[in-house]
This record gives sequence, structure tokens and C-alpha cells, in this order.
Amino acid sequence: MATKLATNSNQLKKWIADHYRDLDMADFNGESGAKNLAELLLAREFLRRPKKQNSLESMGLVQVFYPRLEEKINKLPTFAAAVGFNIAEWRDFLKLILDWHVRASQAVGHETYWHRWIGNRFPFRQLASPKQKDAIRGVIMWPAVRGHQNYNRFVRLIREAYKIDPSTVIGKEQIDSIMQEAWEALQFKAGVLRPVEEGRYTLDLRDQVSFRLIKKGWICPITRRVLDTTLKGVTPFLPPKRKSRKIECEEVEVPVYSDAFGDLDRSRVWLRENPFVMALRDKGIWSGYMIVSSKIVAIFHQQNTPPNRQPVNCGSWKRPSRKGI
Repeated sequence: MATKLATNSNQLKKWIADHYRDLDMADFNGESGAKNLAELLLAREFLRRPKKQNSLESMGLVQVFYPRLEEKINKLPTFAAAVGFNIAEWRDFLKLILDWHVRASQAVGHETYWHRWIGNRFPFRQLASPKQKDAIRGVIMWPAVRGHQNYNRFVRLIREAYKIDPSTVIGKEQIDSIMQEAWEALQFKAGVLRPVEEGRYTLDLRDQVSFRLIKKGWICPITRRVLDTTLKGVTPFLPPKRKSRKIECEEVEVPVYSDAFGDLDRSRVWLRENPFVMALRDKGIWSGYMIVSSKIVAIFHQQNTPPNRQPVNCGSWKRPSRKGI
């Protein structure tokens, strides 16, 4: 994806790259500099999976997926099969771990220059294998049943989806065994986690992450955000303690505009009249951040103004002269 952006996007090669090249010639000069910039912009958007903050993922516009999960995970491990997982649910569970444990914790591989230019504070971390029992600063522990309350997100998810009680000896053994199988699937079968030192791992964004449009999503009852993946329809944002609150997600159709870079007036009509867009607006899921496209520069951007205001025409932007400034 970074190579395609660096090669095909005039906005990146000209407007954005010129600005960054003025700031740092070493990292952003020439063709390799354009690719570095593309990787930086992709990393800034997809390095982590935010819970509520606006991003292409949380707004339901793009799905991050991991091709090797779909290619390599084709058999259920013993304990997962015993508690009722099917192969589709097992892949969903593994994807949720990568989204909401690995990426959400910033346990990803990165370049040194990202720290200077990514624009946000990202405390990059590393992921510990299940053998690591003691907490270490800057290292993310693998999910397991620890203690008798405030269970890890994935312990709670298995508890609710498959009705396993982690407070019992048998339930703890079952969940810990499933999490061990998940580690083996990600590390050895799919090979998506890269060792960086003894017992420490990260997710390589370049080699393991791809993108696609979402056609079907689920509205999380806790965050009211669009999720691209759930486990048996249950949200991963379960409260630490059991409550009567609804935890099942509502499945929705996510509209996809077929002529994204075509006539702007036609796109506006589509946004006003498409029944799926109207339904999501009524639910408060789609807002002005998600519906504005720019015909002149042929890119989508997130609108930072209410829906009834007209978008800024970026086609007339000119690089200001340094003279007289």
C-alpha cells in the first residue's frame, strides 16, 4: 500500500512530500522519501486501533485485516474446538487479539524517524510471550486469567461468548489453554508476530497488515462505534464486572459509494438519499466527519465542520511564496 501511495498519489508526491522534505531532507527526499512518508502516514492512521477517537477504522470506513490469518489458520486447536469455537470464530478471535491487544497497546514494529514526525505520542511497546509471568515496564503481558476480578478483555470475551467461568479451576484452565493456543496460532502458524529479542515480539505493519472496505459492520452498544469484527456478535468492550448492560452488537450494512472520484454533485445526492446512509445517520453513527469528498484533489478527507456546511475547496490551494513572509 505504501508503494502504491508513493507512486500513484500526486497529493503525496507533490504537496505533502514537499512540505516534509523541507523539514527533513534525509528521511523524505527522492522516491525512497516518498515511500517513507507514505509509511509514516499509514502508520499514523493504523498503527493503533482507537476505541472512540475518530479514525478510518472506528468510523467504519476501512477494515484492517491480516492476510496470513485467512491463509494459514484453517484448523481448530484442541481446546478452542472443545468449548465450541468454529473456524470462522477462531479467526475472528485472533483478529480481535491483534486489533485490541497488540495494536491497541502499540506493540508494533516501527522506524526511528516515526517518533519525530508521526504527530502523536505513541509509546511503542513489545509483546511478551505467555511464558512471561511477571509484569515488566514497557512490555505487554499475554492475556490470561489472573486474580479473581478485573479480568483481561479477552478473558471476559470468552466468558460471555462461550459461558466459561474463569473463577473456577476448570474455567481458568480452559481459558488459559485457549489463550496459549491463540499465541501458538499467531506466532507459529500464521507467523504474524516478529521476535525482536528473547521473549519479546512485535507486529510488523509492513508485511502483515492489509486494508479493505467494510460492507457489513456491527454497532458496539458500549462505544456506539462501528466494529468490523466481533466474536459471536459480542462486543470486545465488555465492562470489567458483569452488569445487565447489553453486550450484543447490532449488525448493519455499511454503504460504499461506487464512484468515489466522480461527480461531486452526484456524490452529494447519494449521501442525502442513500437509505443505508440515512439509517446510520438516524442512529447517530454517521456524522459530518464521514461524508465529505473533494472532487478537485480526488481524495476523501474527514470533515471537521457540521454536515450543513460546505467543504473547503482544496483545489485552489497554492504553496505560499517565501518572499515577504
